[in-house]
Amino acid sequence: MVFQNSGASRCLLLDKDDIFLASGSMIVKFNCLSDGSHPMVYMRDHNAKITCMRLFPASKTSLFRNEAGHEDNFLVTSSCDHSIRLWWKGLCYRNFKGHNVPVTALSDKLLGEASSSSGNLIASGGEDSTVRLWSLRSNSKRGQHALRATLKGHGRAIKSLSVSGYKTSLLVSISSDAKIKVWDTAASSSACSSRCVGNSSVNGPPLGIKCFESLCYVAAGTSITAIDLRTMEKVFSAAACQPLIYSFEVLPSKSLVCTGGRDNLFKSLIGRPNKLRLRRNSNGESTVPSSTLSLVEIELGVLNRHTAMLWDVRSGVNPEPVIEMESHSGPVTSLHMDSYKIVTGSVEDSYCNVWDTSSGTPLNSLPVGMPHEPELSVGCSAMAVSGSRIVTTTCDEETRLVYLRDFINATCPKLSNEDSHCTSKFWEPQGIFDGFDD
Repeated sequence: MVFQNSGASRCLLLDKDDIFLASGSMIVKFNCLSDGSHPMVYMRDHNAKITCMRLFPASKTSLFRNEAGHEDNFLVTSSCDHSIRLWWKGLCYRNFKGHNVPVTALSDKLLGEASSSSGNLIASGGEDSTVRLWSLRSNSKRGQHALRATLKGHGRAIKSLSVSGYKTSLLVSISSDAKIKVWDTAASSSACSSRCVGNSSVNGPPLGIKCFESLCYVAAGTSITAIDLRTMEKVFSAAACQPLIYSFEVLPSKSLVCTGGRDNLFKSLIGRPNKLRLRRNSNGESTVPSSTLSLVEIELGVLNRHTAMLWDVRSGVNPEPVIEMESHSGPVTSLHMDSYKIVTGSVEDSYCNVWDTSSGTPLNSLPVGMPHEPELSVGCSAMAVSGSRIVTTTCDEETRLVYLRDFINATCPKLSNEDSHCTSKFWEPQGIFDGFDD
């Protein structure tokens, strides 16, 4: 699908057969299986750039009890227009207002239980350094009286919010100064500041947080850290990428964390000079033998690798990566991981790559633009993956391309190595793209 847009966006969601893409202040919804009978839906109620999009199960609330199927989801978005909007079937169903600055983050799951006195809650964070809790039981179309609490304690803008996996009333927040707070949203105290039940901090600018069971995984600066929310002790820490981590994913069932970024090869090879010799010229500057120039990028006299790295959380502090995946021409800014595949993409690379999770074996390299019109492709700005489906989006100054691939019926093996025992479904697909101009 090709359409006009107002700039690149990192907000892209895949919900069964529906794709949601944020473009400036607008959301575009379209159906993967559309044959023209399901036109695109333009959701234009926001007045400024959309900052975050989340999908939540409709069955967890009473809002859509008479309309929703068991597997239906509703969409929640935040924006620089200070509002949070709840969407159902392409229409704005609720408008929550309370922040007086841009809203920067939404919780990744619903808080609490639908059967509790306050019902399920959505958490939001803003540039005003506050975290706000919103009830889904409000009957007002405009979301009036939905604000249940304003949590204060951070000193900078909220960067990310995540709900604990072992106790659904616990909310973890991280602000732009890398300060972490844990809030008990079910606490009965009237003093909102006393709802804070844990504090921690990490080094470097935060990328995000993800909670699974009792662990909170934090990506910030050059490191990935796991914090046990029961004790607030750091149980895992790895210096993953220099100079920054650009993306990360967690696979708790296998105790794996995957990070994407740009790794400084000169620093990573200290103590292993047999793998690469750096020469110095007459000015004392480090140089690299010309025979290696085709393998790596040299920037400001430093070797850079654009890699995704796989880490075993059980290995403790300062571990080595168990797998390194290197093939992009830019930092790994988009990342997906599940039990059998890792998908990586870069804003500076016109291809996304698929890898085997267990071995790191490359399975496929897929253009994010149309092969017969490569000028439309300037890199992968966002990615969404669900099962055998991979959706990527890229854009230049005027046009955005959304590319859907479904490998469920792939029949042509991409791997040509006869000795390979790989049984991945991620082969070269046939008939997977239907393009149209808006």
